[in-house]
Parts: sequence; structure tokens; C-alpha cells
Amino acid sequence: MWSELLYNRSFEEDEARLGDYAGGRLIKDIDVSKEDWWHSGYEAAQWYLHKDSSDRESYMKIFDGTWPLPGNGKRCVELFNKSADKDILFCQDSIYLRKGVSYQFEGLVNNLQEFTADSVTKKTVTISICLYKEKDFSRPLTEQTIVVNTGYFKNYKAILPAFNYEGRGTFAIEIHAGTKLNVDLLSLMPTDNIKGWRKDVVTAMLDSVPVGTLRFPGGCFASTYLWRDGIGDKQQRKMIFGALSDGGGNVVQDVGTVEFLNLCRLTNALPVLDVAVMLNTPDYAADWVAFCNAPINALRHSVGYKKPFSVKYWEMDNEPYRKFDAITYAHKCVEFSKAMKKVDPSIKIIMANYFIYGPQLKKMLEIAGPYIDIVNKRENLTFEEYKKTLNIINSYNKVHGTHIQMCDTETTFPSTADNDGSVDGLNHQINDDTTSELNKTVRWAHGMSGIKNYIKFQDLGGNFLFANYWAYVNSYGENLMNVTKENVFVSAPGKAYRFLELANLSVPVKVSIIRPDKKIIVQAGWSKEKNKFILILLNYSDKIVARNFDLTKLHVKSLDCNKSYAVFAKTMNDFNDQTHPNAVKTEISRPVINGIQFQLTAKPNSATYWEFNVVR
Repeated sequence: MWSELLYNRSFEEDEARLGDYAGGRLIKDIDVSKEDWWHSGYEAAQWYLHKDSSDRESYMKIFDGTWPLPGNGKRCVELFNKSADKDILFCQDSIYLRKGVSYQFEGLVNNLQEFTADSVTKKTVTISICLYKEKDFSRPLTEQTIVVNTGYFKNYKAILPAFNYEGRGTFAIEIHAGTKLNVDLLSLMPTDNIKGWRKDVVTAMLDSVPVGTLRFPGGCFASTYLWRDGIGDKQQRKMIFGALSDGGGNVVQDVGTVEFLNLCRLTNALPVLDVAVMLNTPDYAADWVAFCNAPINALRHSVGYKKPFSVKYWEMDNEPYRKFDAITYAHKCVEFSKAMKKVDPSIKIIMANYFIYGPQLKKMLEIAGPYIDIVNKRENLTFEEYKKTLNIINSYNKVHGTHIQMCDTETTFPSTADNDGSVDGLNHQINDDTTSELNKTVRWAHGMSGIKNYIKFQDLGGNFLFANYWAYVNSYGENLMNVTKENVFVSAPGKAYRFLELANLSVPVKVSIIRPDKKIIVQAGWSKEKNKFILILLNYSDKIVARNFDLTKLHVKSLDCNKSYAVFAKTMNDFNDQTHPNAVKTEISRPVINGIQFQLTAKPNSATYWEFNVVR
């Protein structure tokens, strides 16, 4: 999503590996022919030195010593061209280059030609920043020269002019004979990015898979996140080492609060900020609210934003049972809420009540109820638990005159609609063939499972606020959109999510079914504006089905079908990939439907909705 093109630009990573969620495997050991979720966006190109075959002296090495100190973090790269007359290239392949686009280079560089206390060296070093066709070093597509005149790390920038080539490329720094220097935090971004985000990603988020809510900075990662460290010049932000997240790792903070909220503004998404409660203080959280929402905030002004971001939803950490018992956590929510709402009383505080906290909800509400606004329930699709929680919340509201609601900030679905929920989507098993749970999540069966379960969320009623799908992009298959190096395509679950977004069914009505069929699911209701009526028919069978509908009890004069929208696949095992991004197909039509009693048909393996204009 972020438009940075260089992998491991900080040089802090050793061998690229997938997170624990995908088995923690080294990327180099993955047999991609068995991974249906794999695409070029998961590639992790390594840095290397291109030099003459006779040159055995020139080198690149990771430097983690005390002089010079790395520009940012613990490591930088030392480069030394010991050749007498030939240049060397410090390279990274697998960069996708686009015709007619210019690129911005940025990086910390120092000149090791002399040891001096002066800020400027007498001897200067000239390097060239180049882009080539991949591994074709005969002639650069574009280049710019930089003169390095300091022995201390300095941030250098250059714009690489556009060229008439599209395809795989190589980024390279050309280093002349006899030159020694250090580099750190190298960056290459297309100049047509939108506030740092890929232009095609922003477009897809608006047009292909619109977003309701976006959560930041994530799940477990949020528990140790220091928001101040992600503010200001990205080349000067502190690295995060050994991040508390899936697979750990070291994180360059290119995306902080401002960048995330810019993405939300660009895509009309509601931000949900996840606050570090277990390992931080109420005052630190309150300062974050002030940065985002206060009418005047010096820190926000200093980074170029005078107007507040007006963030409404604030989640009180992720999986807090890792540190607190339920009652201690409830008291923490009170402390944090008081401090945060003192800054902005309009914000909504989200308290966790999932997993082992569930049975303690009544006690938690007695403590925190006056100070929170939403209860966060994540029960891996055991909807009876959702219903029990809502009943407790509704009873509390009735007694205390409050309006506490419920949400799910990390929604996952079973791999198929007929799964009872026993498979935990957060703990996939890695097998040696394509039957792994990871591969199942890319298939249309998983998308149809998602529609079925979102309909269950709708049936919970208006006091259920939102269900935030757990991963938007590139999460080993279980995501809505795939961002490759070359393009963006919607996953099968993404097609399902798009279907639900377009259907715009917000106020369900009771449906009486004469002949129930487990492979057929019907949902009906009004749009948010209550000016359109929507019928949804899910067909989980491999045959065309027909169903008769009688809308007499709606008490309307007439119905006019505005459109029919169907998403379907040849089989439930079909999935979209980089080569076939439309294996899961869409069909839009406007059928002629007369009266308020009629028959509708649905394709095999399909989700279809009909939108009606209503005359009352």
C-alpha cells in the first residue's frame, strides 16, 4: 500500500521470513507453486554488489560498529570500491518500474574519504543513483548524480526523470573506483504517490473495495506502539526493534499517525486507533487524542496539519488478558477514558470483552460502564456468544440509561460456509500441499462464508455497530485486496465484501421461509436511507436455483427493480490471482419484475442482490 519500492531499506533485517501466522518460514524456502495466495508483493529482494569478475577486493558489508554510528537504527552498509579503474554498483532487483513516471530517491549517505570534525569534507565523493532494466547494466534508464561532501550522515535527495520503459528493474548506486562510503535508510518512491500511498491502491480502495473502518496500528503491535516515535521526518523516526507482532521483526516507521489518517481521509474510511493500555499511561494516550483532535496542537501544527483529524473511535489495547485480569483491565479503561475524554469528550472508547473476559462482562460494566461507549467482542463466529453479550449490554443500558454498543475489531470467517467455526482463522495450519488453511482462505468458498456471517452480524440488530475485517491487504490470502509489485487485484473475499458494501442493506426485516434449505440463504431489508428495498439470495449449491417471493406484508403499492448484482464462480474452489484477477465474476443487469409476488433465480455458487425502488 505504501509506495516505498526498496525492501529492507534500513538494512536491519537478516533473512526475510513470513510471520508466525504463515508458519514463520523463510521466504527463500517457500515453494510458491503450492501457495495459491502467493504473488509478487511477497517478494523480498536482497541487496548485492555488482562488480567486474576480476574484482575480488571491493566489498559491501553490514556495519554495526560505533563509528560512524548508523544513520538510523543499529546498522548501515559500508561500501568500498577498491578497484583502480572500474565502477561498482550497489543493487536491488525486482523493482517494478512504470513508463512515464519519475522517481524520488532519498537516503542517508556519508563520505569516508577523510576523518574530520568539520561538517564538510575537503574531499568529495560523487555517486550516481540509477535505474536499469532488471540486471541489464549496459545503460541506465535514468540517473542522477549526487556529490557527498560530509563525513557525517546527511539526507540526500534526487529526482530520477521519467523514461519510456515498463517492467522489472534494478535500483543501483554507482560507486567510482577508490571510493568508500556508508549508506542507510535508502528510499525510492514514484512521484505520483498520494501522500506517500500508491496511487493505484488509493483508487482501488475507493472504487473496488470501499472501506468502512480502518484500524491502526494493528493488533499485538499496538500494545507497545509509541505514537510520538511515528511523527515528523520519516528519515529521523526511531526504528522499532523486535516488534511485538506476528513474527516480530524490525520496523521502519514510514507510516505513523499522520500517514494513516491521511489514508483514511483519502478513502473515506473511519479510523479506529488502538491505544497501548497494558504498557503505557493514560496521559500518553490523552496526548495522542490531543494530537489528533484538539483544535490547536503545537506538535500537529509543526508537521503541517493545523486542522484536527477528529478521530472518533479509540480501542483500549489488543488482547489485554495477556497482562491484566478482567477487573484490573476494566479499571484501566476507566483511567484511560477519563484522561482521554478530558481532551475530547466526544470520542468513543472501545473496551475489550472477548475470550476469557467474556464471563466477566457484567462486573466489567459495573466498573467501566459510565466511561466506555462500545464493547469489543471477538468470538471467532460463535454467534450465540455475540447474542449473549448484546443481551447483557442491552440490560445494562436499560437500567442505567446508557447507549453502549458492540463491535468486532478483528473479524475472521471459517474457510467455508458449512464450517461450524471450529477452525480458528488466526492459527492456520501449514501443510505440504494446497489443502492448507491459508490456501482455503483465497477461495470463493471463503468469500461466500464471509457474506453468510456478515448477514448474521446484521441480524444482531442496530446496537451492533461494526465488524472490522481483520486484514485489508497481503495477509497470506485472508485479505480483501492483493497489492502486487505490478498492480492491485481484489481477492475472492474482497469480491464478497464489495458485494455487501454495494447491497447497502442496513435495516433487515424478518423473512419467513416455507421450505428451508441449508444451501440457500435469503436476507431482505431496507437501505440505510430506507428508500430502497433489497433482497439477497445466496446459492451455495452447484445448480441454478429459483425461489418465489411474496412481499405483500411490506404494504407497498409497487416495486421497480433498479438492478440485479451477482458475484459468482464456476466452483467454490475458484480464486482470483495475479494472472487471473477475475476468476470470481460479476454480472449486473436490470430484470423486469412485475407486482409484489415474483420468482427470482440465482446462478450456481453465487451471491445475488436485487435493489427495488418502492412506491408506498
